[in-house]
Amino acid sequence: MFSEEKNDFIVHSDLQTRLSLDDKSCEVAINEAIRSQRLVPLTIERSGTSTVAYKWRTDQQMQVKRSRDAKLHDLKDQERMVYQEIEKAGNKGIKSDSLKFKTGIRVLRKLNEIVDKLLRRNLVKALKAVGSQHKKIYMLYGIEPSREVVGGVWYDEGKFDKEVVDALYNACYYRIKNEGMKSAKELSDSLNKMHLLNNAIITELDIEYILNALELDGKLEKVRKRRSDSGKSGKVEGRDKALILYRLKVGGRIDSSFTEIPCAACPVASKCGITPEINPQNCAYFDSWIEF
Repeated sequence: MFSEEKNDFIVHSDLQTRLSLDDKSCEVAINEAIRSQRLVPLTIERSGTSTVAYKWRTDQQMQVKRSRDAKLHDLKDQERMVYQEIEKAGNKGIKSDSLKFKTGIRVLRKLNEIVDKLLRRNLVKALKAVGSQHKKIYMLYGIEPSREVVGGVWYDEGKFDKEVVDALYNACYYRIKNEGMKSAKELSDSLNKMHLLNNAIITELDIEYILNALELDGKLEKVRKRRSDSGKSGKVEGRDKALILYRLKVGGRIDSSFTEIPCAACPVASKCGITPEINPQNCAYFDSWIEF
């Protein structure tokens, strides 16, 4: 009666027309599909008025729902509500104070008991977010946290890791020194194959930060080469794209007042400010520069 292809919503009047049924028969068919959880009722806005609509669940979506329901079948109402709010937060997670507000559970001890139960059952996980080292955030167990939450490879448990920055800095410099010009992508690919940071994935953007630091330190320089957007045809609509490579600086370093300060070459300068994790007051690079 309903097609697997109906993955987008359909309003009630259109559904009744497509079913070619009278009002009573249509109501019976729709209610049966809702009871089987194949059809999801929705309320949408159309021309400023609320309209009843429906969304069809495919076989794959039904499997996901059954798996989810099996995990949550014995949860109490408040426990299920906390889980749902954490689920809504996606890969950005949610803090306890937000959970308290959104669930209406005002007693912190009760909320903590519920979260602890979800943690023990591996339904959710707790992480330390960048800039909130002493506050945990929660997200579903199987979700990979976003970069803005964990800070990428520069951070370990929400704390800036200077050793990682130094390791990437030296690895990039000596790889270019020994092997010649490299792009950020070539370096990220090769360093990931080496498992330089164990299982952590080094992105092309991570390497670009390091290469910019090396350039400001006067150790490397950029070289722009022309490349076509298509490797086979040579050009796409007559437009070329620049490929940025890095090589050892020719002619040595040119010092200036700006490049002397560590802030000019700091790979996390954009995150520096009044945050508890990255600020001028406890900057390891700044302290080393002053001592030098």
